[in-house]
Amino acid sequence: MQKDKEFLLWFEQLERKDVDFVVGKSSSLGEMTAKVDVPVPYGFATTAYAYRYFFEKSGLDKDLEKMLAELTDVEDSALLRRVCKKIREAIMKKRNAC
Repeated sequence: MQKDKEFLLWFEQLERKDVDFVVGKSSSLGEMTAKVDVPVPYGFATTAYAYRYFFEKSGLDKDLEKMLAELTDVEDSALLRRVCKKIREAIMKKRNAC
């Protein structure tokens, strides 16, 4: 299996070194599931590949660039909330596009 081309990976398939595919928390949960006797709920992680695929196939990658360009001051919490809301709404509109 090529982890870098999967849309999701089950926790038991993950190790700490897989942080590039699924971010830190998910890779840590995978490490605990597979290698340490720590009870972890059964679950999975959506991969970075799935995220990039969705944004590219839905056209959101271009829209996202435009929306993020509006974020001229990350210290302005009102502006940050408005831009984040636009991004969330755009994602929800496209969620069935792929």
